[in-house]
Amino acid sequence: MTTTITTADEISERLDEDGMQFEDGTGIELDELAAELGGGHGLRINTADSSEYRYEFDDGSVITVNGAAWDHGYIGCQCWRGTGHDDRRDGCEARDDSDR
Repeated sequence: MTTTITTADEISERLDEDGMQFEDGTGIELDELAAELGGGHGLRINTADSSEYRYEFDDGSVITVNGAAWDHGYIGCQCWRGTGHDDRRDGCEARDDSDR
């Protein structure tokens, strides 16, 4: 199975897949990466919880930031990726991330 690298995956890789790291090795912060790699289409959406916001990208991927942590996933999914739930539930896309 071929895994497609999404914009959110690219950002995650730049941040060493560390959901508590907000700056890459060259000093570029998560907010800047979302704008740069999203081609200006990283839409920041504030949620009802004032400590949480999301970046939604044209490819259907998303970065959710909550306080001092972030995670990447998919538009329509209101979960933190990798929590062990069934990816078909709650609007999450089914993906094979076994290599992560």
